[in-house]
Amino acid sequence: MNMENLISKKMRIFAERNDWMIRDSYIYGKEQGHLFTGIDGKGIKSFITPVPGILRDQTDELMQLLEKNSSTMRLEEYDITDGFLCIRIKDSTSLKTDDIEFILALLSGILSDLSIVTANRCQECGELGADKETYMYDLFCYMHDDCATKFDENEKGVETADGVNSDDTDDSDVSDPEAEAEEGGALDRNNRQVSTLRKVLFTLAGALIGSIPWLIMPYIMDMVNGLLNSAGSPDWVLNLVRSLITCICAYLISYFAIVGYKLSGAGINKSGRWMIGIISIAFIIIVQFAYLAVLILKEPSVKLTFGNYMTNLVKYNFYRDMLIGAGIGTVFALIAVLPFFDSSKGKTSK
Repeated sequence: MNMENLISKKMRIFAERNDWMIRDSYIYGKEQGHLFTGIDGKGIKSFITPVPGILRDQTDELMQLLEKNSSTMRLEEYDITDGFLCIRIKDSTSLKTDDIEFILALLSGILSDLSIVTANRCQECGELGADKETYMYDLFCYMHDDCATKFDENEKGVETADGVNSDDTDDSDVSDPEAEAEEGGALDRNNRQVSTLRKVLFTLAGALIGSIPWLIMPYIMDMVNGLLNSAGSPDWVLNLVRSLITCICAYLISYFAIVGYKLSGAGINKSGRWMIGIISIAFIIIVQFAYLAVLILKEPSVKLTFGNYMTNLVKYNFYRDMLIGAGIGTVFALIAVLPFFDSSKGKTSK
C-alpha cells in the first residue's frame, strides 16, 4: 500500500511543494530553520515543533501572541508539553495549502521575534550544538549523538532518521495518528489530565487569594466612613466609593485567578479562558455569602448563627445587596478576563 494515501491530498500537496518527508499520517520538514512534524487528523491539522529550553517569560509572550493571532492562524488549540509546541489548525474546505504555508511562516516568525532558538538545540539536554536530526516519540527534533544514543537505550518507540521496519513492529505498540492529532499529537494523555487538575487548583488558589480584599471590605469601609464623615462628605460620595471598591475587589478576583493559571505553567487557550471566567464568577457569588458572615462577625453584640444569618439575608433585604454586588462583580471580572478573549486578526508585528 502506498503510505502517502494515509494523509489527505491537502497535506500531501503541502509536503511535496515544500520538500517535506511523508511517512504514514506524518509529514516532516523545516520552516525558517525550525523543525516541524505535521499530523493529519479528522477536522484538525496538527503541527508540532520542538522548543527545548524555552524560558517562562518566553512561554508567556508566545501564548499571548498565539492568542492574538488565533483567528488569523485558524487555531483550535495550542500548548507546550515536554518541550514541544503543538498548534492545532481547524481544517475545512476553505483551508488551502497556501494557508498552511502562511501559518507556519507566521509561527516561525513569532519564534524568531521572541529569540526562541530551536535550531541545533538538543531536545534531550537543552544545550546547543546538536546537529543530528532525529525523532523523539515520532516528533522531529535535534539531538546530540550521545544524547540520542542514551535516549534510544532508555526509551522504547523512538524512531531515528534511519527509520524502522514497520513489519517488525508489534501492532499493539503502534499508535493511532488521527487520535493523537485530535488529542494534541503524540502527547501523553495522563500528563494532560494531571495538567488540567494543576490548572484548576492553581486558578482556584489565585481566585481565593483575590477574594481576600472583598472579605475585609467591611473593615475598609469603616475607615473610609470615618474619613468621609470627618470631611463632611454627602452620602452619595460614600456610595460611590463603596461601588468603586466593589469593582476593584471583583477585578482582583479575576486578576489573581489569571495569575494562578499562569503559575501552573500552562498557556492561555480556549478551555483556559473559560476556566478562569467560570471560577472567577463562582468565587464572586460565594464571596457574597461570606461577606454577610463577616459583617455579622464584625458586630461584637451579634452572634453568627444560622438564624441571625437568615434574618439579615431575608428580613433586612441583604439579598438585594448581594445581587447588586454579584452583578457588578461579574461585569468587572469579565473585564479582567476580556483581554484573553481577544480575537484580533492582526498579524504579529515584526
